[in-house]
Amino acid sequence: MGIKHNFFIFLFIVFSTTLFAQNGYVRHTVKAGETVYTIAKIYNISEADLLKYNPDVAGGLKEGTVLILPENMPKKEASQSQKGDFIYHTVVAKETMYGLCKKYNCSEQQILDLNPEIKDGLKEGAVILIPKLKAVEAQKEDSTKYEYHVVEPKETVYSICKAAGISEAEFLALNPRVQETGLQIGQTIKLPKERVREELPTDQPRKKEFGLYRVLEGDDLATIAGKYNTTVEELIKLNPELLEGLVVGKYIVVPAKKPIAKGVATPASLNDLFWYLPSANQKAKVHFALILPFYLEQNDSIHGANFGSAKVFEKSKVALQFLNGFMTAMDTLGKLGYEITLDIYDSQNNVDVVRSIARKIDRSVDAIIGPLYAKNAELLASILPDILIISPLSKTLENAKTPNLINCVPDLKSEFLAISRIIQDEKNSNIIFLNSNKKASKEAVKSIYNMLSSEDSARCKEVWIDGQFSIANHLTPNMAKGKTNILVVVDQNPAFISDLFTKLKNHKDSGLLIVTTSKIHEINTLENRYLNNQNFIGLSPDYVNYADSTTQMFIEQFREKTATEPNKYGFSGFDTGLYFAQLIAANGGKPALQKWPVLRGINKGFYFSAATGAGARNNFVYKLRVLDFELLETKQ
Repeated sequence: MGIKHNFFIFLFIVFSTTLFAQNGYVRHTVKAGETVYTIAKIYNISEADLLKYNPDVAGGLKEGTVLILPENMPKKEASQSQKGDFIYHTVVAKETMYGLCKKYNCSEQQILDLNPEIKDGLKEGAVILIPKLKAVEAQKEDSTKYEYHVVEPKETVYSICKAAGISEAEFLALNPRVQETGLQIGQTIKLPKERVREELPTDQPRKKEFGLYRVLEGDDLATIAGKYNTTVEELIKLNPELLEGLVVGKYIVVPAKKPIAKGVATPASLNDLFWYLPSANQKAKVHFALILPFYLEQNDSIHGANFGSAKVFEKSKVALQFLNGFMTAMDTLGKLGYEITLDIYDSQNNVDVVRSIARKIDRSVDAIIGPLYAKNAELLASILPDILIISPLSKTLENAKTPNLINCVPDLKSEFLAISRIIQDEKNSNIIFLNSNKKASKEAVKSIYNMLSSEDSARCKEVWIDGQFSIANHLTPNMAKGKTNILVVVDQNPAFISDLFTKLKNHKDSGLLIVTTSKIHEINTLENRYLNNQNFIGLSPDYVNYADSTTQMFIEQFREKTATEPNKYGFSGFDTGLYFAQLIAANGGKPALQKWPVLRGINKGFYFSAATGAGARNNFVYKLRVLDFELLETKQ
């Protein structure tokens, strides 16, 4: 009976399909990337009519699905893209409309006309349609104006720009994708044709501002950098192969020789990652102990662990990322004249294990990195009061009465300090604290007032919102003409912040600067289009510029070491290792706090302060904004 039942259904389907064809209906097989919208356009019917004839696709189209469509309706002339003359593009992570328009030489509206479903933003993995004609025209134009270069191992944005004779800004304008994802080995990049790319010469200056230096027996990077009044980091940017060591007799690129200034063991700028190098005849000796939760009993070994593998215990991955980032920093410093001694312990995130480690640890260590968790770090600092304990990742660490315990993670108070400095720097400004009428917001505003002078406090107004925010009722009456109006939002309520920025999106006022805490970057429901191109600063304790050549070098080394990508813990390990190894070497052991430099790493910065009797706390925060849908650091 069942067989017969199925057989009759089959006959009905065949009969129905035949009837449709005889009465002016056609079948359409869905192709990859097609949508209800694009198919309806081709057949000159509404989306509702398409779904009426094919109610089973209301939940979404699938490639290969056969649709039944009426053919007797007047079919309008399809545009080039509607006839199928378009390109299928799969959206990748961090891709933006701005980047797509640049890549395919078309407008945002042209892409939205073909893909109305992306009006609320691009989604990773989505297949969208791009006008093919525009892309072809762009390629023809490219062939007359530009040449292409395939990125080779160890090349950086910095070195390519120097060879091509263009600025990094020019390079990124031609290759916006690089700013989104970083430079990739094997990637094809665009360079101006009228500027001839120079191959590295062996016996003459490369450009007027650069020259060549032949490596001599006994040379090291520090002495070469000293001869040319530059930094080791600058030499490495020009010659990435130097991370593998100097080769006697080989030519390297150096800046044109300048008068040598007297140097001190402090960085010349916030970006001098490699700022303290030993002289040719001595080593910078540093002894670290790392205490991290590796959970060795679950992993057997931490050596050579591919922690992208499912075989690695999940709780070990934070420690492994941090360790490999830290080891990458130590490897780099080792090639630059450092002698690093490293003792590694497994804390297992266990208080009793930490006590046991404290009893057997070498008391001659310059510093201990870890443990990662606050309670363990605080315990260790109390047991070993004469050793510098550096806590790299804990947000809740309490060190007010523990002077040897260092907190590397900026907290909300650090962001309040940054806000107070923005207010102090903008003397001719009107300050408006605009927040929901909650106790936490009022306490936050009070904290900022405590950091201001009475003169700066006098420029401040407070607006407390009960219910919905209104520009007309809450913002406009409190603004001052002829001044910069700084709108300070310290509220931590995602709903309030989303409502505020949604309404500010259409409020075009060049005299308004919006300043917020890092909470703005954590709200998934707040779309970038509400932040895009606004005059706003969103503070953040960390930020990675993937277009930076030093960042790219680190990522490449990390990949080679681990066969996976670094995450924020890997970046933190690298920055922490570089900063404290140089700090200890420059000061011959435990440094006095007033000698700690302010530095920007590749992910986190360092700016330490401490009250009397307290451990140092990191107050470095980045000032970020969204420009052309990219999260960028602003110097504002």
